[in-house]
Amino acid sequence: ARQGPGTGSIAKRFLHGVDRSNYRAALDAELSRSPRLPDNREMNVSIKQQPELRVGTVRHIGPYQTISQAFERLAKVMAGAKRPPNPQLLALYYDDPRETPADRLRSDAALSFPDGAAVPAGLIERRIPAGRYASTVHVGSYEHLPKAWTALKQEIEARGLRTGGSVSYELYLNDPGSVPTKELCTELFVPLDHSTT
Repeated sequence: ARQGPGTGSIAKRFLHGVDRSNYRAALDAELSRSPRLPDNREMNVSIKQQPELRVGTVRHIGPYQTISQAFERLAKVMAGAKRPPNPQLLALYYDDPRETPADRLRSDAALSFPDGAAVPAGLIERRIPAGRYASTVHVGSYEHLPKAWTALKQEIEARGLRTGGSVSYELYLNDPGSVPTKELCTELFVPLDHSTT
C-alpha cells in the first residue's frame, strides 16, 4: 500500500513551492465527473506517452506505507541545496507487494531535475523511462492512495492491457501546505508493455 509523502511539518515545508501548474486543471476535471462509487469504478483512466524524467532520489526499503521517512530525508538534503527550476515531487515504486515481502519492497522519494542541473550530494540520480503509461488522478487524502492503486491496476486488467517491467510512480500535483486534504491531487502512472496496443 502506498502512503504518499506524508503530512508532517517536514513534508509540508519541503513540498511548499513544488510546481503545481497542472493541479487546478486536474482537480477541475476530477470534480466535474460524477462521484465515484465506493469501489472506485468511476475513476478515469487514460493512456499517456510520458517523457523520460531525470530525478534525484532517496531509497526506501520496507513497507510502502512508510515511504514518508524517505521524503523526510529528501527534505533534509534539499534544505541545504539549490532547488532545481520547476521541481516536481514523485514517489517511485519498483516491486509488486503481492509478490515481494513487505520488508524488501523498494521505493524512492524523488525530486525532478532538468538536464544540466546538478543533483545534490546525498541524492541518487535516476531516470524514469519514457514510454506509454496508464494514468489516473487521485483526489483526496494520501491515506486513500492504496485504494486508488488497486482500482487502477484492476482497470488495466479489465481493458486487457499488460504492464511493463519498469517503475510505477506517483506525481504530486499540489501539497498539504497549500490546499485542504480533500483537494490533494496525486497522479498515478503504471508503465505498459511496449506490445500493448
